[in-house]
Amino acid sequence: MPRPSRSSRSARSASRRAPKKAAIMSSASSRSSALSVSATSSRSSTRRSTTRSLRRADMAHALLSPSSAARWMACPGSAWLCSQIKGDSDGGSFASEGSYAHEVAAALLTGKPLPALPAGLMADPQEIATDLEPYLNYVKSLPGPRLIEQCLPISQFTGEEGAHGTADCVALADDELIVVDLKFGRGVKVEATHNPQLLIYAGAAFSCFDFAADIRKVRMVIVQPRLGNISEWTLDLPDFKAALGEVRAGAERALEEMKAGDEGDEVSFRPARSTCQFCRAAARCTAYAAMVAKATGVKVPVAAVPMIDDIGLAGVLSHVDAVKQWCQRVEEDALATMLAGRKIPGWKLVSGREGPRKWTDEQAADTLLKGMKLPVGQRYVKKLMTPTQALKLFKTGGISEHQWLKLEALTTRSEAKPVIAPIDDKRPEYLKVTAADLPNV
Repeated sequence: MPRPSRSSRSARSASRRAPKKAAIMSSASSRSSALSVSATSSRSSTRRSTTRSLRRADMAHALLSPSSAARWMACPGSAWLCSQIKGDSDGGSFASEGSYAHEVAAALLTGKPLPALPAGLMADPQEIATDLEPYLNYVKSLPGPRLIEQCLPISQFTGEEGAHGTADCVALADDELIVVDLKFGRGVKVEATHNPQLLIYAGAAFSCFDFAADIRKVRMVIVQPRLGNISEWTLDLPDFKAALGEVRAGAERALEEMKAGDEGDEVSFRPARSTCQFCRAAARCTAYAAMVAKATGVKVPVAAVPMIDDIGLAGVLSHVDAVKQWCQRVEEDALATMLAGRKIPGWKLVSGREGPRKWTDEQAADTLLKGMKLPVGQRYVKKLMTPTQALKLFKTGGISEHQWLKLEALTTRSEAKPVIAPIDDKRPEYLKVTAADLPNV
């Protein structure tokens, strides 16, 4: 009897693996159900809180978090310096919006209700859901079983015991492992190529699911829906494992610097624009201050220690305006030079962001909208004048003082935010008042 061909054996093997693959990934998904966005109930509310906490756990607790891997690989000493900075480092409203967007995406991909907005976040869930469509469409287009918000052990890559990270989507398609990372921000375009955060997630997923499939290549994807950016990086296994080796080596260097800093020994820093951009220790880093001082020619008084203390920060603050002014003048001169047709080595002019859309002919647009059977309430948006416009009307005699006082009683203003000023500034010092400072009534 003739022996089956290699291709037919592979096809039968793949068909046998498919149910096993789905079952294994389904089991893994069940074990991590606490990470999924749950339905509305007291139990699901707790789960949503857990999800938020876990999504930000690598930022809050891990010294070598995947999200900051590009920084601690490039500047090994930054991990130790960041560990010395006190206070919250969650990134404020932008990080809160990003975390919530991940929850919305998970709910939409798993067929569950949209999660409630976290306290203090001003956002429209439906608008966020609309913004997420490119990411949702990409994930839904992936073949094979998919895991959403999958918690993965990463200690084998970062060297921190018990460390974990959360992959937004993990999928197995034939011989390909796919890891997708959602970036909801619209400020900085992020590429998948040579992205160490993606490498860590993909390495962890490979370790968890390699036995479920004959994986021969790994596809790492970043989707930034609000920037229209979908970036992919595909590696075969030898190149993938070599790249993971570089991540492990970078983590080992960072841990060595961590130990050196804790023992009072010299710590190695490698400041650079991209490295320091999102580093929470940037304002206190002596190496970064020295780099800026050298580039600007402004003498910044910093001590020969890794971290700038409060006294040192006072000295640096007195030079901030000079550095800002110098940077602004450099940008203005460079722009004028290039607009005049001269080249600056290593730089070029590009088109910036386009302005808001405007009708070229409002009457024609209104006629078209009317022909589309849109009622007046949808075609036109009525907007009440603002308090500032009403005040201007009062100042120009459009309304009386008596009328303005009635309107003023209906106005409110947000509290003035504190700003840094020299000690001899004429404005009174800002004092933060809490409930504990108020007298008991």
